[in-house]
Amino acid sequence: MKMNGIRSLYEKEEAEAVYSELMSGASFALTYGVPMIYRGNLPSSAVLLAAFSIGSVYGQKELYVSALEAALNGCELIAYGEWSSVNAIIKGVEDGNGKVHLVSSQGMTKLRKHQEWTMRRILLTGGSVISSTAERTSRREARYLLSCLSSAALATVGGYSVSSSHPLVQLLDDGKDVAMLRSSLSSKAGRFFALEGCPVVSSFSMYFESSCIVYQSENGRFNFMNERYDAVSLC
Repeated sequence: MKMNGIRSLYEKEEAEAVYSELMSGASFALTYGVPMIYRGNLPSSAVLLAAFSIGSVYGQKELYVSALEAALNGCELIAYGEWSSVNAIIKGVEDGNGKVHLVSSQGMTKLRKHQEWTMRRILLTGGSVISSTAERTSRREARYLLSCLSSAALATVGGYSVSSSHPLVQLLDDGKDVAMLRSSLSSKAGRFFALEGCPVVSSFSMYFESSCIVYQSENGRFNFMNERYDAVSLC
């Protein structure tokens, strides 16, 4: 797509910021009509691991274990959520020598300014950092990209209410296979989805076909939030 065409997708100030990002090495793509600015290598097939919840420690251990299992099983992940949750996912992927792709509602320029180290960790896995914007924040477009880029989803869900715009509803409407992590049941929204038939599991290996399963172990190879873990291979 030519630069003039890319600029026509944004308001003037945002278009200039996007242009600056592309000139500094970012790439651009149009996905089902939504612009996508990215750095790194886009996923060919990946499972979404997301935290649709409020709270800095909500479900972090489950996210870490699921990310570690996914990595050990050779599955690429797309990460989405608050930074504490995203860091739990990145740590699991790093420990399992896997690959992760971050979709963020923050603009790429803001990410480079405020999350440079996190971006570097993600790119070192061979993954990518993806946003629809450069300067502005767009949660709606980011969540649309999640569905476009992922083959299935595993999530923590928090909060009190559920609307038609809830990201889990959107994923289900798009025909994605979706499951929730067990900690979601502590929220009203999570219980709503469970009662509506959404599967509830304790980790990645309980929902997706897996040859490696992670478990707690005093002398385990992996460490997260003062807990040690190890993995058993069933092959």
